[in-house]
Amino acid sequence: MSAFSGPQGKGSARAHREVKRAEAESRADLFDAEVLRVMFEQNVERPTARRVVMATRRMDRHLAARQAVAA
Repeated sequence: MSAFSGPQGKGSARAHREVKRAEAESRADLFDAEVLRVMFEQNVERPTARRVVMATRRMDRHLAARQAVAA
């Protein structure tokens, strides 16, 4: 039997999945920012506005793109 059973089973499972997905995306974004930062330091990749925002402020790529466009 599933841990997410009963009348609230489907909603609980969905909420749990969404939390896990958000955590995974956050870890992936932090890893991407760290990779970009190292690549900048080694002059491997050309710094675009979005990449600079991501690497310096450690934020997800969607928010970084919005802030880079606004700048």
